[in-house]
Amino acid sequence: MGILMINPILHTFRNHPYEYVYFNEFAGGVKKAYGKYETDYYFHSLKEATEWVKKNAVRDENTGKKIKVAAWLTSPVSYYLRKDTANFEVVFVRFYERGNNDWDYAIFVNTGINPAQLQNGSFPPKNTVYTVNVDGKPICAVLKRTDKSDYLGSQALEKGDIQTAIPLLKKAADIVPTNEAALLNLADAYIKIQQLDSAMIYINRILSFDPELDNALNFKAYIYLAKNDFDNSLATAKRIIKNNYKYYFAYWWAANAYIRKNDSFNAIKMLEQLLQQNQAFKPAYQMLAQIYQQQGDEAKAQYYMNVAQQLQ
Repeated sequence: MGILMINPILHTFRNHPYEYVYFNEFAGGVKKAYGKYETDYYFHSLKEATEWVKKNAVRDENTGKKIKVAAWLTSPVSYYLRKDTANFEVVFVRFYERGNNDWDYAIFVNTGINPAQLQNGSFPPKNTVYTVNVDGKPICAVLKRTDKSDYLGSQALEKGDIQTAIPLLKKAADIVPTNEAALLNLADAYIKIQQLDSAMIYINRILSFDPELDNALNFKAYIYLAKNDFDNSLATAKRIIKNNYKYYFAYWWAANAYIRKNDSFNAIKMLEQLLQQNQAFKPAYQMLAQIYQQQGDEAKAQYYMNVAQQLQ
């Protein structure tokens, strides 16, 4: 029994105060479990990460602006910075949307990061300046932003200024090659100007390091559909649904693919499943009305058209 306790005791000394992030040696320890199971599920690492930012972040005296610290879990970070609000402002940002928001430093626990990224090393990203580790594996990362091309590009894209957005987003993707938001926005920009092959390049670039990212697969399903590749569009939509059945847009692409394949039966099934996830999705009711009208079922067609008309 005493021999069996040696590794847990050593783990405790090596990793305090994160000793609860433990997997026994029969399971391969933290290194084997990393990316398969939750690690810092109590988010204790936020304190160390926030204290690092507080100690090392330097306010720009020329602008006088506060240092913006982004986090998904803002309450603990705000608490740890509560005595220094003159210098720091905490803002809510999701990891996968970080490129669309304005911040100077960001703190992310690895909870919610897709397993593939934890296992292939694309988390933490290139602009990481500090990590909290357990047995050599990062459970929390501090990111420093030295360039805001991704944010500026997203703002330009939102305004419809594609020509300004694309070079900014390309620059951002060069600085941090795994910047999902910048890459998704690049794909979106190229879709908007009907350059689908260029859009697919950036989608595939995302999927090379995060093969199951819903938003990237969503764009891929649409691109296939727009190129009349209905089988691949359908396969991609089903892949999203398998990973995340709540991602209602996947049902929409699947329904459209089935319609284009003259399979109204399965299109109806997809639309019904879509409405289970989002009852306010007006196009689904409109498509159902069209299908039933073509089938000669005027009662059902009228029902779905009435529902659609009641939605904004």
